[in-house]
Amino acid sequence: WATFNDSPRTLTFSYNGPIGNRLGFGAQLLSDRFGAFETTKGMLALSYSIESETNKVGFGLATEYVQHRLSGQNFDSELVDRNDRRDLSIFRIGLYLRERHLANSHSFVVDFFPTL
Repeated sequence: WATFNDSPRTLTFSYNGPIGNRLGFGAQLLSDRFGAFETTKGMLALSYSIESETNKVGFGLATEYVQHRLSGQNFDSELVDRNDRRDLSIFRIGLYLRERHLANSHSFVVDFFPTL
């Protein structure tokens, strides 16, 4: 793809890992271009876990912003608004439970999509 003009291009940066004994942090930046369609995304997440001899419980919060838009450089048409874009914000709340003696784990995530 790299040798073609206007070839698809995706750039991403992400980190997920511990910060301290019980805290976790995650971040992601993404830029994607495929023809006239462009997507930009940013995400931040924070988690906290409590561990006992039999269980591990984790709580997490995350927020994400996504923007989809059309690039005016790749086409010329009166039927399409070159400045058209769609923004989406997502908020997540999560719960994680692992039972050590049963080797089972359960995850629950709730997403909120507020209107911008």
